[in-house]
Amino acid sequence: MNLRLEFEKFLNKNGNWVALRKVMLNPRGQNVDSFTNEGDSSLNATTTSGYTYTDHLTLTRKSSADVSPEMATKLGTATATRFAFYFRHNMNPRELDWVVELELDSTTREPIKPFKIVKYYDIQDVHEMRGPDGKIIYYKCLCESSVWNVD
Repeated sequence: MNLRLEFEKFLNKNGNWVALRKVMLNPRGQNVDSFTNEGDSSLNATTTSGYTYTDHLTLTRKSSADVSPEMATKLGTATATRFAFYFRHNMNPRELDWVVELELDSTTREPIKPFKIVKYYDIQDVHEMRGPDGKIIYYKCLCESSVWNVD
């Protein structure tokens, strides 16, 4: 049985369209303000960290994460809402990347163009899910809702 093909069939039937915003670690600083050392947020290809990024439109499956650890804060303990996103084997997500949830057409489940962002998710942890032969079948990314504002 080809597990990658089975996962692809599953995504085609049950997946949602998102953009995987992949951070490019090099070159850093090409759009950074030298006075504040922050990225120029007016440029589409830059994040506030100063890294450039590329968006990749892809199918994924979103679910609630199994365990949501408690964090110590100044006001006590808090539990962050966590989600798991499942990506194809060729997407290669990293912890610096984001998942960008897009507004979808209610009948076709395709992204509405022009794209409208619904929510951002920070990728906190990436797991390579491998088959018996050692090949990556898919990636499981544990994510938290981002603090980015969405219109």
